[in-house]
Amino acid sequence: MEMMTREGYVQAKSLEWALVGSSFKDARESLGLSAAFVASGIGISESTLRRFENGTPVMAARVIEKAYEMFLYLHKAEQAGFSKHVHAPELHGVGARLVVDWELGDETAVTVSRIGGPVLAKFDIGDFDANCTLAIDLCDKLGEPYFVTY
Repeated sequence: MEMMTREGYVQAKSLEWALVGSSFKDARESLGLSAAFVASGIGISESTLRRFENGTPVMAARVIEKAYEMFLYLHKAEQAGFSKHVHAPELHGVGARLVVDWELGDETAVTVSRIGGPVLAKFDIGDFDANCTLAIDLCDKLGEPYFVTY
């Protein structure tokens, strides 16, 4: 089995990345949000956001994708009058009690912990997206507001 080069990998994934990025750009534009506003909200530069939206390889693309997804979800929820879940408590004024955290030393693990308290759960089934979903489902089941760090 031949090892794929970085260039080969980028070429093989470029269409997928372009489709994902353009779907986020379309969603952002349909909500009337500027790239600068979203980039600031998820903690990246506007140029990184634009590269992500164009399907250009960026560092931590999966983390950016999850943060972008949550930011758009929260914006829609806020527009609808819901603010139970928070991305950053200082922005929403809601006292989050839980933290959903991507384990920096681990490629896929996600933990849920109480702010200033113990880890309640660690999800590591080998799929980052599934781990995020499980962590957020736990927060929903506990009925407590949370924020996400990455």
